[in-house]
Amino acid sequence: MPDMTSTKIPMDREGYRRELREHEEQLSQAASDPMRLKYHLQPPLGWLNDPNGLCQKDGVYHIYHQYVPFYPTLCSVLWGHVTTRDFIHYEVQEPAVYPDTDRDRNGAYSGSTFLKDGTMYVYYTGNVRHTNREYDYITGGREQNTILMTSEDGFHFSEKKLLMRNEDYPSDLSLHVRDPKVFCENGRYYMIQGARDLKARGSILLFESEDLLHWKHLPAALAPDMDYDRDGCFSGSAVVMPDGRHLLMYTGVVKETQPDGSSREVQTQCIAVG
Repeated sequence: MPDMTSTKIPMDREGYRRELREHEEQLSQAASDPMRLKYHLQPPLGWLNDPNGLCQKDGVYHIYHQYVPFYPTLCSVLWGHVTTRDFIHYEVQEPAVYPDTDRDRNGAYSGSTFLKDGTMYVYYTGNVRHTNREYDYITGGREQNTILMTSEDGFHFSEKKLLMRNEDYPSDLSLHVRDPKVFCENGRYYMIQGARDLKARGSILLFESEDLLHWKHLPAALAPDMDYDRDGCFSGSAVVMPDGRHLLMYTGVVKETQPDGSSREVQTQCIAVG
């Protein structure tokens, strides 16, 4: 395996292509692996995570996902990209979003896509970890920036626009605020984000907008009050049901202390109806 220090952060498209050429042997080995998946999606190399920004545009379904292409650890996190027209035949595209600015240099984290008047609005969390001194990365040393890109075809994207920083979120929160999900109801746009407060409790934040660009924080959509989400709420998705009720699906986080004193993080899939 190549030395991980060769991976430049931030990683842009040219850096990705250069790394791809350096990993031709591993790509060939992965492609010929008899255990390679035939039905489920699997990237050419590396590992994938959260599906992001699933949408349909001009007859093409775009499946974006968290993607670390070259190394088994969290280094440069991209948005991988797969397209299909029938959910039977898939085509792997070049990654769609790269951590190539000072606002997302340690990872283009999870987000969502909202389609309006033929334009795709792509929201995601830009992750930044400072290394100039020692931090806990909970109350210091981290940036979680809400970033917007737009696209007319799902392949080519505009310049990145910074929408919100940690200073724009409620003051009782830690630096863990991420994974924007946008939806529309009654002509208004809403965004939910998962967060962790300064007391190490999870919550779901709710924002409102008239134009998909400027967002105002509203009272908390969900506060942690259960054993399965007390240490964090992330990667949420809101759905308006036909009967007018709201269905909120999210990942709850609980940290458990093991008999040997080590810590284990347990993630659960949760649903709230209101």
